[in-house]
Amino acid sequence: LWAVTVVATIVILFVALYW
Repeated sequence: LWAVTVVATIVILFVALYW
C-alpha cells in the first residue's frame, strides 16, 4: 500500500520542519 508510505513521508517532513 503506497498510500501509507506517502503519509509516513509527509509526517517525517512535518517533523523535520517542526524540529
